[in-house]
Amino acid sequence: MDLTGFKSTIFRQPQIVDMVVNQGLEAFIEVAKEWDGFETFIPNLKRFKSRYLNRVLNTYTPNSEEKGFNVLNHADFHLKNMLFKKNAESAIEDFYFVSF
Repeated sequence: MDLTGFKSTIFRQPQIVDMVVNQGLEAFIEVAKEWDGFETFIPNLKRFKSRYLNRVLNTYTPNSEEKGFNVLNHADFHLKNMLFKKNAESAIEDFYFVSF
């Protein structure tokens, strides 16, 4: 199957890039700074933020047949597709992404 025609992504729209990559990840980093024990992760999150967009866009670059497979994926990472296990205090202990 030829997947070379599937090169578009919402991450090529400047508004989405700003909202998700810039504002979204920056907000996550700011909140994570307040979590006990997460101090050590902040530098890694900042480095991740600087590389995230290029990594996402790279996933839309088709591989040659020599390099391996191309996969068309619609990832629906949404609360309604997740199961949560809570403890007695209603804190989340574990979660599972349900996919079909």
